[in-house]
Amino acid sequence: MVGRLAPWKGQHVFLEAFARAFPAGGAGADEGTRSAEALLVGSALFGEDDYVAALHAQVADLGLEGRVRFTGFVDDVAALLAEVDVVVHASVVAEPFGQVVVEAMAAGRPVIASDLGGPAEVVTDGVDGLLSPAGDADALAACLVRLADDAGLRLRLGRAAAATAHAYEPAVVAPRLVAVLAQVARSSRRRVARRR
Repeated sequence: MVGRLAPWKGQHVFLEAFARAFPAGGAGADEGTRSAEALLVGSALFGEDDYVAALHAQVADLGLEGRVRFTGFVDDVAALLAEVDVVVHASVVAEPFGQVVVEAMAAGRPVIASDLGGPAEVVTDGVDGLLSPAGDADALAACLVRLADDAGLRLRLGRAAAATAHAYEPAVVAPRLVAVLAQVARSSRRRVARRR
């Protein structure tokens, strides 16, 4: 997970799902047991340090020490995204856009995102990522297991994700934004002219 450590971002839901998906999946796990490491990338802002402390306590309570790494703030997110297998976006409330989702998709990474807000408009479930009900640790765990068990699916979703992300590149979005702003300016000038 990449993003600010905050309750509404759902890191606590992700940790619960990770523990369910990989109950004994640490280094040296038994043959046939899924192994995984989770990264929580980002820091607390705006006085959310108590939440970060609660996340560390949750890691201990779930027996995930050594399998969950808190990276803090990272300067080069693109390099980090190139190193991971899956990116999770577990917000429990609707986000207007979800920039991390598009960044991960642009990196060719399969994304599991909450099925509400902007990410649900960007990700097409089963085509270029997976959608999971917001706040549902069991459903998120099932998505994690699905991707852990199917390298072909990870590859297919990652490739499709990169193609989807192209539509959000600055070179594509900027001309559209300029056109909208020009239309608003023209409309505003016409209203002002009618009032004179």
